[in-house]
Amino acid sequence: MSKQTVLSILLSALWLAGTSAEAANSLHIDQDGNFNRAAILQATVAPFSDNNDAAIDQEGSGNTAIIRQDADGNLAMITQVSPSGIGFDDGNQAEIQQSSNGGHIASIAQEAKYVAKNHARIGQNGDPGTHQEAHIVQVGFGNWAEIDQSLGGNSFSVVQVGWVSRISGIQQGTGNQARVTQGEKGNSSRKYFKPDVSCEYCDATVNQLGDYNDATIVQKGPDGFVGVDLLASIVQTGNLNSAAINQVGSFNDAFIVQTGNSNIATIDQLGDGNDGSITQNGDNNEFHLTQYNDNNSFTIEQSGGASASMTQYGNSSVIP
Repeated sequence: MSKQTVLSILLSALWLAGTSAEAANSLHIDQDGNFNRAAILQATVAPFSDNNDAAIDQEGSGNTAIIRQDADGNLAMITQVSPSGIGFDDGNQAEIQQSSNGGHIASIAQEAKYVAKNHARIGQNGDPGTHQEAHIVQVGFGNWAEIDQSLGGNSFSVVQVGWVSRISGIQQGTGNQARVTQGEKGNSSRKYFKPDVSCEYCDATVNQLGDYNDATIVQKGPDGFVGVDLLASIVQTGNLNSAAINQVGSFNDAFIVQTGNSNIATIDQLGDGNDGSITQNGDNNEFHLTQYNDNNSFTIEQSGGASASMTQYGNSSVIP
């Protein structure tokens, strides 16, 4: 299956999922060529203002696409494909801005056959109790993805396939914070680690339900090496929870699940083939796990305000 086919399937599914409501206004722009610019503005016009949908498709290099929607329940999609590529600085630019009360869905897909340097940005504002979704898929070299969500129950996903890509995400409203850094060789987050670190086949997820939760995931290879096949997951249900996972190496798995309030958990894995899992139920639990070297395994479940830490130094150390 080709990369473009994968992009089409992903975004078509998102588009169909958001078109259940009848659109008040619908607009689609299709451009073929280089250095084109397309912009769509859908503003509040009573009584038919909500549930707008907009799409921009551009094939070529150096193109710019902008969608701005001011109403409720909007759906927006931008697809940019560069089959040949002109030069390193001739990437495509895409921006979606959705405001008003919320209930928005936005998706951006950018693909380049050779060099890219594409930039994608999604900004969403809504009211507490509403839900916003943002999705970015980038295939190529030197991509940059930004997501900024304010208010409401927000969710976002970023998929990047290529080298030297960057991800930055912000979730605001009920006070949740999610930070995820992942990618292939040379991928970098300006805030969390240096541009010379690397990670291939890395997977990181953060799920938050509640208020004022904080989650951080950093995945990378050791200095001068490539990190391969890293898996990290943080799930937080409750308020004022804090979780952090730091993986340096290859073939490491780390999982943190927090159900309750004011829990603290950290996992640091410095080596290869390590497994770590922390589950916290209730309030005011704290646990810190550090794994050095290779093939360590540790699993713990806390409840009732417990506080502890564990450090594993040896190879093939297993603690159920």
